Amino acid sequence: MISRVDGDAMASIPEVDEGGLETGFSSSKKQILLTLKRQGAVSLTDLAASLRISKMATLKHLTVLEGKGL
Repeated sequence: MISRVDGDAMASIPEVDEGGLETGFSSSKKQILLTLKRQGAVSLTDLAASLRISKMATLKHLTVLEGKGL
């Protein structure tokens, strides 16, 4: 679920159980899910910075997660 706030993409997810994360997810995707669970809505810029990857790479990970309904 991605929404726009003040021109910066914001990401938020429903409740995610850390023990229930699929093993097929990359470590970046797992980190995204855990970050969003802990912090709620986070800007794409802040999320990318915390992962130390580009905003485009972060957006691609978010798109995959969104496609899986997360």
